[in-house]
Amino acid sequence: MEIKVIAGDIATLKTDAIIVNTFEEEEHLDGNTAVINELLAGTITQLIDQGEIKGKLNEVTIIHSLGKLPATHVVLTGLGKKKELSLDTRCGRPPENRQMPCSPGR
Repeated sequence: MEIKVIAGDIATLKTDAIIVNTFEEEEHLDGNTAVINELLAGTITQLIDQGEIKGKLNEVTIIHSLGKLPATHVVLTGLGKKKELSLDTRCGRPPENRQMPCSPGR
């Protein structure tokens, strides 16, 4: 597997997968997630409304773009509750290990 970080318009990248995020209890999508949702004809909001996507921390949902995007798949990652988001929660560190750096893959 090859992973690349690329700056640019996420909606135009021809790749196997792009990654966007959502928050738990989010009222509406914004940023790149909203753009991708629009290009997928509201698929992300439909899955949220149906309870398939909750936005919980570390939740991962893979959506096939079915030719609606140059990217084959959209990986939607849950970031938990927006007000609780921190580097510690994203790295999975318990409060007593806050000085420990994030390890690869987290």
